[in-house]
Amino acid sequence: MSATATPSTPDRDVSLWWYLTVLLRRWRVIVLFPLAMTILTVTVALLTPRAYVATATFMPQERQSGASGLGALASQFGIALPSGGGSMMELYADLLKSKEILRAVALEHYELKTPTPFSGTLIEQMKMTRFSGEAAASHTADALKDLSTVSTNRFTNVVQLKIGTANAELSAKIARSFLTQLDAFDVRRRQQVAAAQRKFIEARMKENQASLNQAERDLADFHRRNRIVSMELKDEEAALARRVNLQEQMFLSLSQNLEVTRLEELRNTSAFTILAQPETFVEPVARGTVRKAGLTLVATLLIAIVLAFGLEAWPDSETSSTGYREFERQLGPVLSWLTRRRRA
Repeated sequence: MSATATPSTPDRDVSLWWYLTVLLRRWRVIVLFPLAMTILTVTVALLTPRAYVATATFMPQERQSGASGLGALASQFGIALPSGGGSMMELYADLLKSKEILRAVALEHYELKTPTPFSGTLIEQMKMTRFSGEAAASHTADALKDLSTVSTNRFTNVVQLKIGTANAELSAKIARSFLTQLDAFDVRRRQQVAAAQRKFIEARMKENQASLNQAERDLADFHRRNRIVSMELKDEEAALARRVNLQEQMFLSLSQNLEVTRLEELRNTSAFTILAQPETFVEPVARGTVRKAGLTLVATLLIAIVLAFGLEAWPDSETSSTGYREFERQLGPVLSWLTRRRRA
């Protein structure tokens, strides 16, 4: 009866010396590969143009006088106006990221002195002239959106805008353009709202004027028919007088709100206060060279170690038992190389 031969399996009790031997045998891969990749990473990081971030901070002014006056007026007529739930801070933050503002900033003319003189729009500066017409403006607006960061602080009611480019002067001027375009857009918006309010009030005044005239005629007719007002007619006279008085009060309220909306329609002052001018807050962004080099060194070192062991065959029992002698044999050339380098 013949014995069945079983395939030999490698000894899993591998000596620590074998691992150290592999590291010594493949020391060039383990040392030179991470070193080369780290040097390459540092070189690329140093050659990358430094970015400059311009920061603009402003605080919106909560404008409630005109809106509250119109709301009170509308409530007298039994009309419920929308309350406009979002705050002005969130509105301005959304406007800074809107397509209309981005497009206006892209089409504005810029004059740069450093590092090389430039005169033109961001379409030309960002090399978007390869597109035609509206497509160029649209692509430039998308690029601007990537360069800008908008944040809000609910506790301080402050909006912060950051613009980062490779040119400090350009970053500051783009941030300034954002503020200018935002202010112009907000002025137009407020004037349009005030114009709509004025038209609403004027329409109500015409109706109220007709109602007031009718109430006065009714009271005058009552007095003509009744030269002497008896006790029985006192209540009717009082009701007619109250009707006239109500219409007069309504007309007076409408007249006051009409003047307010007319002033608001002509108002072109800024609705926000700039706390930090972009020209005074331009800072270089750290390249992160040390961090990138450290991450590259650790990652490539692990890859090199895995590669070194992948190039080695798994040791058998005989190889494992002679691991220390093999380690000494591999250590000799390495020490000799280090000694020669030290003397040189």
